[in-house]
Parts: sequence; C-alpha cells; structure tokens
Amino acid sequence: MNKTIITCGTSLLTNNFKDRGIIYDFSNCAEETLPCDKKALVDGCVSGTMDKLSAADNASLAKSSAELNTLISYYGDLSAARGEFYFLHTDTYFGKCVAEFYASFLKKRFGAECQAKRVPGLRTDSYENFNRGLSALYSDEFLKLYKNPSGKVIFVLSGGFKSWSGYMQSIGMFYADEILYQFESGAHLVSIPKIPVKLDLNEKAEKGLRLIEKE
Repeated sequence: MNKTIITCGTSLLTNNFKDRGIIYDFSNCAEETLPCDKKALVDGCVSGTMDKLSAADNASLAKSSAELNTLISYYGDLSAARGEFYFLHTDTYFGKCVAEFYASFLKKRFGAECQAKRVPGLRTDSYENFNRGLSALYSDEFLKLYKNPSGKVIFVLSGGFKSWSGYMQSIGMFYADEILYQFESGAHLVSIPKIPVKLDLNEKAEKGLRLIEKE
C-alpha cells in the first residue's frame, strides 16, 4: 500500500472564504491565540466548504485547492486513491482546519485512510518557531512516516509555505519514491526527479541529519 504525504496550505480557505484578509492577517495564529470571532468565521467557512464539495465532481474539486488538484491529476479520480494519506499542517489554527478537512473529506466520501498531522512549532511568525518546525520534520516520529516497506512513499508538495515545501523536497530526494508538485490552477502535474543517490544510514547517522537550532 502506498503512503502519500501532503503538505497543506490555505488555498482551500482562500478559494472559499469571502474575507481573505482574515487569512492573511491571522495565518500564523495558533488555536489559543486566534480571536473567537475570527475562529467562528473560519469554522463556518470550513463547514460550508464541506457541504459545497460533498457531491462535487472532480473538476470542481480540482478547482477548490492546490492539494486536491494535485491528487486528482495523479489518481485521475479520487475514488481510485488507495493507501495511507497523511496531511501535514503548520502549527496554526488555519493549518489544522485545512488538514482535518482533507482527512475527513477523503475518508467520508472515498473511504481513504487519512490522518491530519501537525508539525510542532511550524509557523513563520519568528525564526525560532520556523526553525523548530523544520527540526521536528527530522524527529523520530516523522522519520518513521517517510518509510514504507510495503509500498511507495509519495510526497505531494503543492500546498504550504514555499520555504517549507522546499525543505520537504530536500527530504523527499532521499526518502520519497515520487515527489509531485502542481500549481493551484495548473493543468500539468510536475514530477520532481530524485537525486540518484541511495541513503543507507544507521539510526545514529540518520538522527545526525536533523537541524541544529541556533541558541
């Protein structure tokens, strides 16, 4: 069974939210720091989008976000999607909402095995938070996620901060069998070639690849 790892951005919200300014102004807020009135608006948008897409065809789903556009381009039809899907999201309320939406939507409508997964500390409100988030991507928890002895590992990097996607691309060069990217409204799927090098490290050496945070 394949394992597909998807980095999540906010295109789902920006494409379905009336007041995009809220997204731009509060995109780095964790759940506990997002004002209650803004949280209610985001929750309403997510709920309305779920209703809107519950019976949408592939063309409409592809237009709704960069992540769905890429998955549909790859599988042709989401009903053909098989394996495990992990939706990685920033340590923000918007990121959590988007990733949980995808996981719930694909599970309910297509029966896919899905999970939303937070990257601890990953926000762009400070260098310290962003670096902490990147470091988490090489924790034991995430290193296990990149391995799949029973099938392929596929990275879908169309969503998320560009700096984060770039880092995930570097990880994917060693761990993924396929790395996919597609512009939000683009019609062509891009498969990023791997570095022609096999990574064969013991556990100690593998952990040594982690980022060292600056004091």
